[in-house]
Amino acid sequence: MLSLKSAELAIALLTFFLAYLLVVTFAGYFSALVAKEMGDSSSADAGFLTLNPFQHIDVIGLFFLFFIGIGWDKHMPLDAMAIHGRTTLIRWLKICTAFFSRSVAHFFVGTVAMTLLFIQFGSGAMRLILESMMARPISPERFALLYPDHSSLIISVGLVLISIVHVSVLFAVFDFLLNAFTLAMTFLIERSPHFAQYYNIVTIFLYLTVMVMFVIPEFWWLVLSIMSWWGYALASLFGGG
Repeated sequence: MLSLKSAELAIALLTFFLAYLLVVTFAGYFSALVAKEMGDSSSADAGFLTLNPFQHIDVIGLFFLFFIGIGWDKHMPLDAMAIHGRTTLIRWLKICTAFFSRSVAHFFVGTVAMTLLFIQFGSGAMRLILESMMARPISPERFALLYPDHSSLIISVGLVLISIVHVSVLFAVFDFLLNAFTLAMTFLIERSPHFAQYYNIVTIFLYLTVMVMFVIPEFWWLVLSIMSWWGYALASLFGGG
């Protein structure tokens, strides 16, 4: 017989999976579209310009997200050399737009999810978001007790929205750091082409470095502090105080 703890774990995994699918699909599609508009069609050619969620899943990243709490979306090819501009400044603005578009998409999705939570559950939902971000899955039973006037369907949607915020924040920061380092490497390669031979090694090192940053308490506290500031700002507008 399935225990309550096992049932809650299964629900947590299911809501995280649904959130993962929604987040990576929108962000992957948006990023591929922006990159193509900027002049780089490599992501579109690789199949990312689609709303098929299974094209955007990274199995290893999803596994790490489920069992370690640190994950990532599927690597998206971006070619800065394919992006051109009338001036160097315009070209690099277009490159930055392409490279950081996925982080912007994650931020947008997370903001929309938080806003919907505050509209439906009030500003108190921020506490539940922070609990989830601190690796404490929200119990459906506890959620229902906090909001007894809400139906089980609304509670279930709320759990998915909390997971969407969690995944969006995690991936927004992960992608931002990774692409910032990648852009720095791209800049070095353009100035000194011999750095290109180290690109693959540096990429692996960057993934490991970013993952390590997330297990540093001070770094995660900084991420949560920034998210809390933004969340409470939204709550003051949509959460009834």
